[in-house]
Amino acid sequence: MTRRARVVRAVLFVVVLLVIGAVMLPTGLWFDQRRDIDQANAQLKELQRSNAELEQKVARLGSSSAVEQQARVDFGYVKPGEESYNLTAPPAPAVHLPDVWPFDMLQAPLSQLAADH
Repeated sequence: MTRRARVVRAVLFVVVLLVIGAVMLPTGLWFDQRRDIDQANAQLKELQRSNAELEQKVARLGSSSAVEQQARVDFGYVKPGEESYNLTAPPAPAVHLPDVWPFDMLQAPLSQLAADH
């Protein structure tokens, strides 16, 4: 191969690399930007939905009776002369079995059942 052919091939190789770089780099950036825009649009839709829910809540709480109801439910407020009662769930029953056979195999499952209910 002659020197001139090697130089032409080297120049051609560099030109091909430059063309590939000039095409690939902007294309990759474009796809990255599209992905970012899609994510931002999804986030915007979620925020708009949340804002709509909050606006509905503000509209519902526009009346004094709704504010009073919310105060009673959330904070336990009562009017003068009223009484408030709080009911709590009963404690889970304790299961204590002897540490001998066959009770030692039943202690863990029974304790788990008692804790679940």
